Amino acid sequence: MKKRYIICLFSMVFVFSSVYYISYRYSLDHFRAKEATEGETKEMQYVAAEANKEIIVKEGMQYIHEIYDLDTNNIAEESGKIPIAMLGLNREALIRYLDELSVQTEKEDSTFIGYDLMSFSEDRLVIRKTIDTDRVKTGYTLTERDGKLAVYDNATGEMYLETEIEISKLPKEEQEKIRAGIETESIDEVYNYLESYTS
Repeated sequence: MKKRYIICLFSMVFVFSSVYYISYRYSLDHFRAKEATEGETKEMQYVAAEANKEIIVKEGMQYIHEIYDLDTNNIAEESGKIPIAMLGLNREALIRYLDELSVQTEKEDSTFIGYDLMSFSEDRLVIRKTIDTDRVKTGYTLTERDGKLAVYDNATGEMYLETEIEISKLPKEEQEKIRAGIETESIDEVYNYLESYTS
C-alpha cells in the first residue's frame, strides 16, 4: 500500500507539474506574440504620422541650384535664396512647377535638357538644371536650295544667305559636296568658298 501511495503521489506531482509548465509556456508565447504585434502597430503608426507630415518649400531652407553639363560631365553648384515662385509648394507642386519651367526654358536656351528635383527635405532643397553644350551647333552650312547655292546658320537652322550661284554650273565633285552639305566654322570661311565658286 505504501508503494501505491508513493506512485500516486509522484503521478499527481508529475501531472500538476506538466499542466503548470504547459500553461506557463502558453502564457509566455501568447504574451510575446501580443507584444510583437503591439510593437509593429506602434511602428506603423509612427511611420504613418511621419508620412502625413507634408514638407513645403520655406524661406529658411538651404537652396542649392546645380548646373550639370552632359558634354563635360561637370556639376557647378550655386547657393542662394529660394525663388519666390517656389515658396509654399509641396513636392508634387514643385515637380509640376519645374515641368512648366522646363517648357519655357527650352524655348529660350538651346543647350537646355531639363530640371530635376535632386533633394527635398525640411531644411534643404536641391534643383538640378541639365544642359548639353554640345547640342549647340555653330557655324554655317553651304547646301543646295532650288538649284542654287544657299547658306544656313547652324545655330538657328534658318537660311542666312541665298546666292545666285547655280549648282549645275559647278564641277560634279563640287556639286556632290554641296548637296551633302559643306560645314564651315565662320562667316569668313563661307565668303572664301563663295569667292572660289564665282571666280
